[in-house]
Amino acid sequence: MGVIREATVAGVTMANFRAALGRGCIAVAQCASCGHQQAIPSETCFNCGSGQLAVRDHPGGGRVFSWVVNHYAFAPELVGQTPYTVLLVTLDGGSRVYGRLAADVAKPMEADMPLALDAGSTREHGYPVYRPAG
Repeated sequence: MGVIREATVAGVTMANFRAALGRGCIAVAQCASCGHQQAIPSETCFNCGSGQLAVRDHPGGGRVFSWVVNHYAFAPELVGQTPYTVLLVTLDGGSRVYGRLAADVAKPMEADMPLALDAGSTREHGYPVYRPAG
């Protein structure tokens, strides 16, 4: 069996990314050369090509880019949670992350709707959980 390497997310190991979720925030990489922010795997900045990416915690606020309401449980642990909403969120600063809409939110989604990261639910579930901001 081959060696499994831990994946990185914009210079952040998945362990560090999960640790940030445990603190109720999102780990992102900020380019020291141009200021671009990204939260996807890369050794270099997608904007300018610099390798000077500094990891920082992001409070998670952003806007709805896209969403889907799942009516099918794709994993055993999701049985009983349907329907649930998966969001693609454009974080303040420009990078995008996936998350879930908090289960008790009944407000319909709209493109560009402001969102806030629910730090408590994010810590509890280990993935980004969002609520409408305001």
